[in-house]
Amino acid sequence: MRSGKTVMMATDESGHFDDLIWSALPGLHTITVSLSHVAGRPYGALYALYSRRKVGHVELELLELLAGHASVALSNVTAFEEVVRQRAHERAVIDGSADGIAVLDAEGLVGSGTPPRTC
Repeated sequence: MRSGKTVMMATDESGHFDDLIWSALPGLHTITVSLSHVAGRPYGALYALYSRRKVGHVELELLELLAGHASVALSNVTAFEEVVRQRAHERAVIDGSADGIAVLDAEGLVGSGTPPRTC
């Protein structure tokens, strides 16, 4: 899984997955896992368990597609949270600085609050 690619695990001759909790499921023969990434780093994973039919490349590609869509959704959520945080920070800076900004004229006296226009 360190490669970031979809992984397919099948049972050994005993028909069990040794230490995995899934080994208690009757008839389970294959587990597939595909990672979801956010900002190029693994963020989570989707997995599928198979007990009746054989797993082919179509099932693996579908799991990869779903994991890719999950990555896009997670990226959108994290980007939106960052925008909300940034806007709140900008608003706090604007609100906090409104009372502390003064416009000085050429003689160093506080002006009307708007800079003079030059033509």
